[in-house]
Amino acid sequence: MPGVRPHYRPSPTEQVIRQIADTRELTARSMALLKSHPRPDAFAGRKTQDPFPQEEDSPPPAEN
Repeated sequence: MPGVRPHYRPSPTEQVIRQIADTRELTARSMALLKSHPRPDAFAGRKTQDPFPQEEDSPPPAEN
């Protein structure tokens, strides 16, 4: 068609290719780190109006 320009797609440079590779490596390392530790307590299923359970080794609160 006259007057229609083809889409321009820049070819990736070495810097962009390296940045993508670094991002993939960092993501893989992050996933390995997250999988190697237990999940944090996210309070899922806990009712917010219920008090926190008392720790066994903590002293009782001081009364004023």
